[in-house]
Amino acid sequence: MSAVCSEVPFNVRKLLQVWTVLLTCSPVMAGYTWTNGVKSAPDHNAGSSPVFDDFTIRELEATEGQTLLLPCTVRYLGDKVVSWIRSRDLHILTSGAATFSSDSRFEAVPSPGGDFWGLRIRGVHLSDSGQYECQVNTDPKMSLAFNLSGARKLEASKWLGQALIKGPREVYVRDGSLVTFTCEISPLSTPQSGGFMSAKPKVRWLHDNKELLFEPFRSHISTKTFFEESSQKVIGILKISKASWRDSGQYTCLQMSVKSDSIKMFVVESEHSEAMQRDYPVQSCASKCLLHLGLVLLFTLFLWIGLVIGAFSVATYQALQAWNRYDTSPVVITIEKDFFNWETEFPAVFFCARAKLTTAYKFLKIFRNKYNISASVEQLEGYVDDLLFTTYENYSSLEKYANGSQDDFVPTDLYLELVNFTSFRIPKNSNKTKIKYSEWPKNVNGEYSFVLTEFGFCQCFHSKVAGFFNIDNFTIDGATNTTFLPITKKYKEPALTLSQSDFSQTNFLFVIGTNEIIDITSQYFVVTPQTLGDVFLDIVDIVGDEDIKMLSPKQRNCRYWNEADDLGHSRVYSYNLCRRECRIQLCLKFCYCTPYYYKRIDNEPICNMSGMFCLSKYPEILTLLDPKTGEDLCPCFQSCDFQRITAELTIKATWFFGSKVTVNLERFPRERELEKNPLHNFARPSINELTKPLKVASPEKIDQTVNKPK
Repeated sequence: MSAVCSEVPFNVRKLLQVWTVLLTCSPVMAGYTWTNGVKSAPDHNAGSSPVFDDFTIRELEATEGQTLLLPCTVRYLGDKVVSWIRSRDLHILTSGAATFSSDSRFEAVPSPGGDFWGLRIRGVHLSDSGQYECQVNTDPKMSLAFNLSGARKLEASKWLGQALIKGPREVYVRDGSLVTFTCEISPLSTPQSGGFMSAKPKVRWLHDNKELLFEPFRSHISTKTFFEESSQKVIGILKISKASWRDSGQYTCLQMSVKSDSIKMFVVESEHSEAMQRDYPVQSCASKCLLHLGLVLLFTLFLWIGLVIGAFSVATYQALQAWNRYDTSPVVITIEKDFFNWETEFPAVFFCARAKLTTAYKFLKIFRNKYNISASVEQLEGYVDDLLFTTYENYSSLEKYANGSQDDFVPTDLYLELVNFTSFRIPKNSNKTKIKYSEWPKNVNGEYSFVLTEFGFCQCFHSKVAGFFNIDNFTIDGATNTTFLPITKKYKEPALTLSQSDFSQTNFLFVIGTNEIIDITSQYFVVTPQTLGDVFLDIVDIVGDEDIKMLSPKQRNCRYWNEADDLGHSRVYSYNLCRRECRIQLCLKFCYCTPYYYKRIDNEPICNMSGMFCLSKYPEILTLLDPKTGEDLCPCFQSCDFQRITAELTIKATWFFGSKVTVNLERFPRERELEKNPLHNFARPSINELTKPLKVASPEKIDQTVNKPK
C-alpha cells in the first residue's frame, strides 16, 4: 500500500492527507455518475430467461443482534417475481418488493429497475439459523439456497482468535489501482483454538461497517480464504481491482468469535501510472509531495482569506440591518404598572339621534315658505328623513332620486340649515352642574357639543376635537372657542359617571377616546326611549413619551394631534380623521362631490340625493379596501396618544316612565403602554425633517382653542 512520502515530517504528512482527501475524493471530481448507488447499464439481453448470478457467498454467518443482508441477483427477470422462502417452515417472507412476514425484522430490499433482490434481517436471533431460498416463479421453479448460521456475542475475554490486517492503519492509493489487503487470524490459546480452527470458517469483510456482499456494482471486489497448517492461521485476502472514490473508507476483517481488525483506505485522483497496494508502503517522489503540500497550503491561505472576508461581510450586513430596523422603527412599547402615579381621562361620549325633532313640522313649514320649496310639508318630511338618517351603509335606498321617480326638492347649499334645525337634541337639565378643571362631581349631566359626523348630526360630550366640527361654525378654518377641560380620575378616586335620562328618540351611543372622532366603522350601542342600563368601561392608555417627538411620524409609526399637514379637510389629526380624508378623496374621484357632513375646500360640490346614491356604487369608499386586491387604500398612522376602550352595555330593565343611560368609569387601569425611543440620545432627525416646513394651518388658533393642562 502506497503511503504519502514517509520522509515528510509527521504533522505535515497528516495535514497533506486530510486536504488531499478533501480536494480529490469527491464523486464529481472522480468523474462517475451513480444512480441509487448502482451504475446504470443497458440491458442487451431483453427477452432471455431468468438466470441467477451465482457468484455470491451462500454460506453466511452472523452474530446475534447483527443486521444481515442476503443477496440474490437475477438477470433477465422480465415479468417474473422473486420471492424469499424460509425452508424450515416454508414461510413466504417476501414477494417482489412486498414483505409478508409479521416479524418486522424481515424486509425486502429490491433495487428499483435493477436485478438485485435482497432479504434484510435486522437483529439476527440464534433461531434464525437455517436455510433460506431465493425463488423465481418460473416453470419449473428456480431456486437458490443460502445457509445462515448464528452465534452468540462473546465478551472481550472470550475471543478465540485475533485478526490482523498487514500494513499501515491508513493507506492512500490512486484511482484505478489494484489493491490487496491480507488479513491473518491467529488463535489466542491452543486449548480453545483447536476446535475453532479446525472448522476453517470463511473470513468476512466489512466496508464502513456494512458487509461486502459482492453485488453487481461491486464486481471488481473479490475475496479468498485459506488455512496455513504450519502456523495454524486463517488467511483472508481482499482484492480490489480498479479502485475508485467509492471504495474509500474503513475495511474490517472478522470471523465468528474472533476479535476484528480495521484499516482505512483513501482513493485519490490518479496522475500517471497505477499504484498497486502491497503489504508494505511504496515510497513516492519527494518533489511531488512538496508540490501537493504547496497546493494545499495555498488553498488553505485562500480559504482563510475567504472566510475572513465572508465573516466581515456577514457582520457588516447584520449591522446595517440592525441600524435600518432602528432607523425605520426605533420606538419600543413598554408596559408600565405604577398606576398609583398616573391618571386616566374619562372618554368622549357621542349620541347620534335616529329621529327628527317633534317640532320639525313647524320648522319645515317656515323653511318651505322662506325658500319657495315646491314640495308639500309632508313630502319635505320624508326628504329630511332621507337626508338625516342615510349613511354610506344605506345610500343605495336613494335610487328613487337618481332614476327620477322622486324629485330632489332642496338645493344642497341649504342642507346644513335643514339639518341643524330638524335634528333631535337631548334636553338640557336645568340642574346641570358646571364642570371645573378636573373636578367632576358624581352623577353630573354634561354639556354637549353639536357636531357633524359620518353618522350625520350628533351630540358630543368631553371631546378634544369636537370643537373643530361644530355645526354652528362649519367652515374649513372654523372652530368653537370652547376651552377643553379634561376630566380625569386617579387611582382610588370615586368613579366617574355620566348619566343621561329622558330620551324621547332612539339614539346611537358611541364611547371613544377624547382625541378621536367617530367614523362610519365605529361600534355603537342602540339606546331606545325605554332603555334603563349601564355602560361599563375598561380603558388602556397608550401614551407617547416626550423623546419620540423628535422622530418623524414614519419612524415612530404614529402622529400627534397637531400634525395634520397631510389632511386638507381638518386642522387636527387623528386616525379616524385620516381615514375620513381618504373617503373625501374617493368621493371626489368617483362621484365628483362629497356629503354635506364634510368640510370643503375651494367650493367642492355637495352631493345631492343622486350624488349620495352614486357613492353606494363604490364599496371601497366605505371599507377603504381595494375590491380586487384587498389592499388598504388608506395607510393611516395611529395617534401617538390614544385610548383603547372596551365598553359593555348592561340593560337593567325596560323602563316605561323614561330612559336613563349611565356611562361609568369605575375600573381604574392597572397598566398602560408607553411608546419610547430607547436610543433617543443618539437619534437625530434627518436633514429633510429639519428643513421640511410644518404645514399645520392656523397653529395659533389651535393653541387658543385647546388649553392643555399642565
